[in-house]
Amino acid sequence: MNGIMMVQRLLIGPLNDQQQELLKIAYQGSTTMLALINNLLDISKMEQGSMSLDRKPLIPYAIIDRALERLQASANSSFIKVEQRLAAHLPPLEADDEKIVRVLQNLLDNAIKFSPSGQVVTLGVDLVTSTHPLSAQVPIRNPFPPGDWMVFWVQDVGKGVPSAYHRRIFEKFGQIRGQKVRGTGLGLAFCKLTVEAHGGQIWVESEEGHGSVFVFILPLAG
Repeated sequence: MNGIMMVQRLLIGPLNDQQQELLKIAYQGSTTMLALINNLLDISKMEQGSMSLDRKPLIPYAIIDRALERLQASANSSFIKVEQRLAAHLPPLEADDEKIVRVLQNLLDNAIKFSPSGQVVTLGVDLVTSTHPLSAQVPIRNPFPPGDWMVFWVQDVGKGVPSAYHRRIFEKFGQIRGQKVRGTGLGLAFCKLTVEAHGGQIWVESEEGHGSVFVFILPLAG
């Protein structure tokens, strides 16, 4: 990747447009392969219990901004609008910021990938505590476990996930049969292991043909 970048920057001479385009494709392919390798390594470490988390106080709005920044170009190219529904006055969260950003990034990437062009993907954050019930406008129906939680959710209007795959898609290489859009089958496995390593839970609420809502909850500290 460094070698490709050096050539792209014309450090060894000029390039024509066709050469630049081929180098761009090569670099994008290398980036995809690097992400695949990192996911495999991280999943392996978490399965063995050897993945350390760099926990620190995080502002939820900053996490959202970072994840959206990474996916904005993809959303624009697919003509997908990403809407935000963020509760006000969210408290800091004790978590590993890079890993939680990657969780949000994976969920947003899937929502964009499986949504028809011109549709809307919604990203939301809210709280569930003994004194703060979930807002009625949040499209989550499953009951929450006891405790105080910060709730992240990503909603799309794609084809939905058949009930038989609600658990399967969070396993390594778990994919829905017959899907035209294919991935590595590692993104949701990474999300599940990361969220559970933080003491949280993740699930999908979906009916085939009616879109999906991917939800993960993280415990509030203190």
